[in-house]
Amino acid sequence: MASFYDQQLFTATQLLSPDEFEDNWIVREKAVGRLKYQKLFLGMLTVLSLFFLSFALPDLAKSQWIRSITSLTYVLFCICMAAYEATILPQRVQMEAVRMYRTNRLLQCETELTVTRDGYTLKNRYETRTGYWSETAFCAETEQSFVFCGGRERDPLIILKNVIPEEEREHFSEKMQETFAGRYRRLKL
Repeated sequence: MASFYDQQLFTATQLLSPDEFEDNWIVREKAVGRLKYQKLFLGMLTVLSLFFLSFALPDLAKSQWIRSITSLTYVLFCICMAAYEATILPQRVQMEAVRMYRTNRLLQCETELTVTRDGYTLKNRYETRTGYWSETAFCAETEQSFVFCGGRERDPLIILKNVIPEEEREHFSEKMQETFAGRYRRLKL
């Protein structure tokens, strides 16, 4: 006899496409990875650029070339770091997701997902994996999916909303908001 916590919420079968995996990997990186503080870094680099520029412009007006060149070098460095953070880093994260999907057979096979109040079980032709919500660090909900992160070293659990039974979607969303409280975030991409 199953306990209250082992009560099954739903069972579904899903197969992630490469695009779905990439999109949800970006969500994971924004939640717990390298893109988590992207806006903060861009803001700090903008402030630093303006700070160094405020030294460079008066020095240029007074023909103090050494100080102005030094300040402008710092401004250029901040601009380069901001360009890397805004354009190159997201591309690298996406390329990492592409490589990960191509080289991981487990991501490419159909998976049966059983979700209970206390956790989940994933079963495919290679393995069966059981996890618990108490071991999961974060839950992000988007328009298309739920992404659960267990930390930097653990693979994310991705549950597509279209595989969740229609009558169970809203209940599952409320349950995850309640379970993860301060560790739940709804993201619009």
